[in-house]
Amino acid sequence: MSSSSSAQKCYYSYVATRCLSSSTLADGKPKTSLETGDLVLTDSPLFSKDIIKGRKESTGETGSFPSDGLKRCIQARLLRDFNRLPGGTKVLITELSIKPPGCSFYCAGSTYSLPIDKFDFGEADDLAIAMHNYSAFGVEIKAGQIVWTLRRPTQHRRKWLAYLNGKVDYFPEEYALSLNEAMNQLVKFAKEGDFDSVRKLANPTLMKMHGLQGRTVLLMLADADTYARRTAKCADYMIHLGCNPSATDSKGDTAAHLAAGNNNLQLLALLAFESKWLQNYQGLTPLMVALEAGKWRCIKHLLHLFRQNKYHQFKTKYLNEMKSCQGLSALDIAKRAKIEEMIEFELGLRPSAGCDWHIPDHLAQLQAVAPCEHQRTICKCDVPDEKGRTKLWRISSGTGVCSDIMNEAIRADPTCADATGNTCLHAAVNSGNLEAVRELIALDVNVNAPAEDGSTPLMRLASSDCCSDSQSVQVAKKLLENDANWNLRDRNGCTALQLARKSNKHSLVKLLEEYEGKDYFDTVQLPHKSEGPAAAENSERLVFTPHSEKKAPQNLSSLHPVAKFARLLQQGQGLPTNT
Repeated sequence: MSSSSSAQKCYYSYVATRCLSSSTLADGKPKTSLETGDLVLTDSPLFSKDIIKGRKESTGETGSFPSDGLKRCIQARLLRDFNRLPGGTKVLITELSIKPPGCSFYCAGSTYSLPIDKFDFGEADDLAIAMHNYSAFGVEIKAGQIVWTLRRPTQHRRKWLAYLNGKVDYFPEEYALSLNEAMNQLVKFAKEGDFDSVRKLANPTLMKMHGLQGRTVLLMLADADTYARRTAKCADYMIHLGCNPSATDSKGDTAAHLAAGNNNLQLLALLAFESKWLQNYQGLTPLMVALEAGKWRCIKHLLHLFRQNKYHQFKTKYLNEMKSCQGLSALDIAKRAKIEEMIEFELGLRPSAGCDWHIPDHLAQLQAVAPCEHQRTICKCDVPDEKGRTKLWRISSGTGVCSDIMNEAIRADPTCADATGNTCLHAAVNSGNLEAVRELIALDVNVNAPAEDGSTPLMRLASSDCCSDSQSVQVAKKLLENDANWNLRDRNGCTALQLARKSNKHSLVKLLEEYEGKDYFDTVQLPHKSEGPAAAENSERLVFTPHSEKKAPQNLSSLHPVAKFARLLQQGQGLPTNT
């Protein structure tokens, strides 16, 4: 390839696999020597030459070295301590693999192997992800495959040159994105709630990768300050594909830490209990992060988890015993911020010593009669009764109207559950309170939150004898429209459809049978029209768009790869299968 068509100026990395000396002398200086594990940089990937001219990174010396003593590598960093190597150590990966034992790498003259999700690839500009299957002229790549770039596309030559299945070959630029571009595009779609585009772009390999700042796509999404209604389903899909909700970035923060710090209740409520109490490298839990940032919604959500029977035993450990690196507990941090009232209340230190989270009758009665605003502090608005039920829970379970719910939700925790894990949304669907269901969903509650018996709100609706069949259909439509998962099962192994059949709710059964046998994550739902004169004409139907349906893009050759992917996905198109 001529220099006029070469890639933009960049360096390609090689690691010395044995001791080497330069084959030339420069200005009478001694030959440049390399030890095993030394990094050599070159501005062109001379993979077919006997000699590679490059620069030794540690000293800046240049020389020409035999290619059989150098091996192509990618620079990355360790996310955690490993075998006396501290987290953040730069390593040279010589073999990329998502299969055990993982990636082979050099560090300090020794070789090791680790799973691919143990590395931070934020600096690996020559790493890309194949976004679609491609097969032509003997070149074959599969969607999700790691593409080790030798030469990137330019305006002169719109093709990648990369290692593919052990050999070097070219393939068109529209079939791959650089790692960071692919991750950014996926997070953008998720923030917008564009689940269909997320479903087409995401793959298991991409879910395991750590890009800039050592963050996975889920970590990047948790750090977002804006999100849409369907962002939760996008995040759930990422977890479904293998994105670890307990994965950490280069600072040790998990998705829960980042969500709590950004007051992202929608994503925080989605995460499992165990992933909400991990400590970062400063020893801070997500609750401590939220306390320091003053994020009320997330503080309350995390605190109120301990009101459930199954989590009550962990309350003292996580609120008062677990310490940060500075020796501070969550209660200590709250005291410094002068917001200790809520934690002391949960620990039984308020309103009287020795009191557990079940409060005295006079306080429960005080809240029940809706006292004046100055009496209802941000803490006392969530005071529970003897069953762990707050005022918002009780309003939701009755015939409360929109104004009642919204007035209470100004300060109350909409995700709070009672002692048996039944949330406000469980209470609302159980009584058929459609207005409460609408308002709670708008407050970012988890529509698939399981109670102690494993029942989601959709299951509770199906089994409720307090809600008529016709009411159940209207509420179910609202839940399904907002991404309720019809495939989940309770502790007895029953789905919502099976429970509806047991309850003889024939109309609800008919609705849920439309979803039977359909994969929750492979389904694109049309918005449900449950109100207005056109309701009958716009009955709910499912549109399935298999991954195999692909259409060739048109007039996109001039677009940047990221813009091209966005255009294709938003048009509902895939990518061509050959060129």
